Amino acid sequence: MKRKYIVAAAVLIVIMPLAVLASCRSAAPYNNQPPASNREQPPDSESEQPLDSDNEQPPADFVDKQYMTSELEIKLAAGLADPNPLISHAWTMIKRDIETYGQFVSVIFLDAEIIRLECTDRFEDLYDDRVIEAYALEYRLKPDDPSKIGLVDATSFDEEGWLLDTISMGRPWLIAENREGEISVISSSHPMGEGRGVPLTALHILMYRDLEQGLDIAKLTLASIGYSIDYHKDAGIIYFQIPELYPQPEDFDIRITGCEKGETGTVRRDFLAEENAAKNWEAGGVYRILIGDADYAELLMSVSLPGPEGELMTQEINLLSYME
Repeated sequence: MKRKYIVAAAVLIVIMPLAVLASCRSAAPYNNQPPASNREQPPDSESEQPLDSDNEQPPADFVDKQYMTSELEIKLAAGLADPNPLISHAWTMIKRDIETYGQFVSVIFLDAEIIRLECTDRFEDLYDDRVIEAYALEYRLKPDDPSKIGLVDATSFDEEGWLLDTISMGRPWLIAENREGEISVISSSHPMGEGRGVPLTALHILMYRDLEQGLDIAKLTLASIGYSIDYHKDAGIIYFQIPELYPQPEDFDIRITGCEKGETGTVRRDFLAEENAAKNWEAGGVYRILIGDADYAELLMSVSLPGPEGELMTQEINLLSYME
């Protein structure tokens, strides 16, 4: 049992920094439990520091172990050389997993295969000259002896002895650009769950990259707010998040209005009006709209930001559609 914990810790130390760097700090808007106030600032996770190669020298057998059979080496080399950038990138991740396991446990992998590489999300309105695509990636590895891998339990193996869950942070996704059929991989990431976690992670990666290139991210930011919206029915609360990478949150103009049904007609409601008047929005802040059990005929959210040329960019969101 002690050896299993040591192996698990060692593998996680290697895997997690790679995953964090690849995903450019994967977006995690908030957890499943509603925050207690209108505004909540999620804590920043500490970034992993790379090893100092001058001071940290691995033992000789750390790099000289045999991780795979010669047949798998040939198959891996062919995958890495595949002209399809999605496939070659997938095999790069497979190679990383094989080497990570091989360095820390005395396992030799007999085979590896991609079992799913599927485009699940397309974002056609973020850029004028390209489409952003998110691909779900699943693969499996065949160890010579599954019992040698103490990191995972038996449910991570299929009936044929293939290792399925190879990443502790979840299965990876590839984020790619498609320019009229010419695809290039931007990054691989490990979103916190599927669903809206995938587009939020993709948008976070794009914002990070575009900021580094000195590009405007207003359009990406507006899209991110839309994907961050979540409705907790039992609490009667709608949440949304200001992207943490947007450099000037005071630029936001966010107006949320509703028409509540009453016995004598409808009553207009304004939400977070004080925050908007004071421009008291915070980057990374999570905000709530308290609906309760009221019945609304209309519930609209209008989010505006200055665009790259100073023009006002606005996104209109029907909040009732999130409550269906």
